[in-house]
Amino acid sequence: MSDAADNPALPKYLQIARHFAARIEEGELPPGAEVPSERELAAQWSVARLTANKALRELRRLGLIETRPQSGSFVVERAVAAIARDEPGLHLGYPGEGYRWPALGATPDVVADAEPGLAGGAVTDPAVRLLRAGAEPAPDSLRAEFPEGTPVARIRLVRGDSGVAALVTSWFAPGVAARAPLLARAEALPGGSGRYLAEVAGVRVAFGHDRVTARLASAFEREHLSLPDPAAVLVRRSARHTADGVLVRVDDVVQQPDRWFAA
Repeated sequence: MSDAADNPALPKYLQIARHFAARIEEGELPPGAEVPSERELAAQWSVARLTANKALRELRRLGLIETRPQSGSFVVERAVAAIARDEPGLHLGYPGEGYRWPALGATPDVVADAEPGLAGGAVTDPAVRLLRAGAEPAPDSLRAEFPEGTPVARIRLVRGDSGVAALVTSWFAPGVAARAPLLARAEALPGGSGRYLAEVAGVRVAFGHDRVTARLASAFEREHLSLPDPAAVLVRRSARHTADGVLVRVDDVVQQPDRWFAA
């Protein structure tokens, strides 16, 4: 298939997803266009249907397509409109190289799940820097969310092509973190923590809720976001749960109020 997708550093399903993401960005697949079915992808790319299914799931996770029961999978209107505006992007950590996504078109989950890229075990993507990871008490505003045990926190600095930065902190529920030990290590997770949780612990987010608040930045936030003292920040807090209502994670994306990543 596409030469751009033929990268041995990427698993086959990511090559497929990348190929269709490029077609969407280039306008070859416009809003509302149907993408090939799982069966069609498997035949076109000579892969198992499971691999084709994972490619479609990846495109859905990135907010580029939606699947309609009994109809098929189609390019999402909002995601393509954001790409067409050619707004500043951020890089997500696929193994070996960054991948550009529009800052204002990226969904909150995409920004919150950003991790440094990996190549032979070395961090290569400067757009995402892992600041620290490990068991860490939740702030007072989250104590009720984690009544038992101490959550595991991963704190990253995510920087877009235009220099826009966001400080992203993810708190993982103790029971979830116990099944996924790499969350507590200060090393990059290829593909992001969401994929790691799904593949290693069998934990998948099914629903969640977001809220946005404004407050004064902490000293830590001012330092890493290069803000004056005092400075206001916007905080998008996203709580994510499994299908049976178990809390998986809470993400805080902190940024300057006039330079926001996600629409």
